[in-house]
Amino acid sequence: MQLHYYPLYSKFIEICCLPELLIDEETLLSVKQKDILLSNLPIKTDDVLECLQPLKSDIKKFYFKNLPKIALHLFNVYVPETVQTFTEGLNILRTLSSEQIIEGLAYLFHEGKIKKQNTIEDVYRLITQAADALSDSDKWKLTNILYQPKEMIDQLCDLLLKIETIYDPFYQQMQEERTNFGSSLTTAEALINQIPIFDNQLLNHDTKKDTCTVCVLSPFFAYFLFNGRDTLSNKPAILLIGTRMVELLNTANEQLDDDTFHELAKILGDATRYKVMLALSKGTKTKDIAETLKMTSAAVSYHTNKLASNLLLIFQNDEHSQEQPIKYLVNKDILRALIQKLETDFDLNE
Repeated sequence: MQLHYYPLYSKFIEICCLPELLIDEETLLSVKQKDILLSNLPIKTDDVLECLQPLKSDIKKFYFKNLPKIALHLFNVYVPETVQTFTEGLNILRTLSSEQIIEGLAYLFHEGKIKKQNTIEDVYRLITQAADALSDSDKWKLTNILYQPKEMIDQLCDLLLKIETIYDPFYQQMQEERTNFGSSLTTAEALINQIPIFDNQLLNHDTKKDTCTVCVLSPFFAYFLFNGRDTLSNKPAILLIGTRMVELLNTANEQLDDDTFHELAKILGDATRYKVMLALSKGTKTKDIAETLKMTSAAVSYHTNKLASNLLLIFQNDEHSQEQPIKYLVNKDILRALIQKLETDFDLNE
């Protein structure tokens, strides 16, 4: 399978994800992650976050339950690769109809259930069902968006443009590292050779498409995530990876130090995330996990990314599934290392 590096979509994803570093404590890096991801970085992440502080209230308006992912989905579906600039891409999103936006919103909450033959009434019903899993304040925000979808997209695009204007000087300083890394990933084998922890089935999951879109993020993003083929538009699968994740992932088999142990224990200590991990390990589909745990598909994807980025889950090909061609295996080596450390620290074998 060929990997296709898409710089503009990479930037769009980074701009959308950047505010999570400001308002979501889950994105805080561990000491070990900082040592690897922030080493010799040409910018200071604290400076970036400080520049975004004036936008914090506007950011909170949109960053509930991973809402900006609607923009990522719409960008992927409707913005052609011939578009050259970030602003051009936003302008295309502004031209979308209310129906297209609502469909994208429904896809965010009910990935896997939205089909081309759905009526707009079907879509509204699915979103209304999803609202039951939200807090009262988030439910109120979602209701407003349902009744004013184009206004919501305009406001979100305005916010993203402000973020891009502030962030672009920092972004340009890391351009060379992103370009060099993205250009080095031309085939699945090229990536596998850099991350030997994975077997040779990685990325060979989509028999209908011979290309996977690669989106490369700046070094301080601890992201490593696959999004399978878009079931609505049939767009190729997407690999999302930070430039220094290869080095971070390759430390997974090293001796488990205290910092890594504490970070993994904290990740597994989240009751919802633990349930997501357990369900994924049994082959349960994302949409079914969302229904069972009364959360959105986007929230399940968020937990999946956190688990995969810390190598608690490993991606594997599932050639028998067209709906969800990626399946997840528990990284038993890491779990055994966690158990072994507990046994050693507390003399459990005596």
